[in-house]
Amino acid sequence: MSRLIQEHEEGILRVKLSGQFVGGEETDSLAIALKDEHPADTGEVVLDMDGVTYMNSTALGVLIGSNSHLKRKGIKMVIVNLPENIHELFKMTKLDKLFAIN
Repeated sequence: MSRLIQEHEEGILRVKLSGQFVGGEETDSLAIALKDEHPADTGEVVLDMDGVTYMNSTALGVLIGSNSHLKRKGIKMVIVNLPENIHELFKMTKLDKLFAIN
C-alpha cells in the first residue's frame, strides 16, 4: 500500500511518500500533488521519500516531469530521506545529477 501526505507551512509544501510507486493510482496522485495542488505561495517542494520501498520507470518519469514543471514556475524541488535502494536507482539512471537530494 502506498501513501502520500501533504503538509504546507510557510511557503514550503512537504510531500511525504511511503510504499511502492508503480504507475497506478498512487503515481497519479503523486503527479497531481507535485504539479497541480500546491498553494500559490509555495516556493519549495520537499519530497520526503523515507518510506518508499520501490519506484518503477513510470514513477521516475512523474518525478522528472514534475521537477521540470516546478522549475518553470520558479519552484524548487528537493528530495530528502531517500532510501539507499532508491538512491542507487537514482545513481544508475543519473537522476542524482538532475535532482537536489539532501
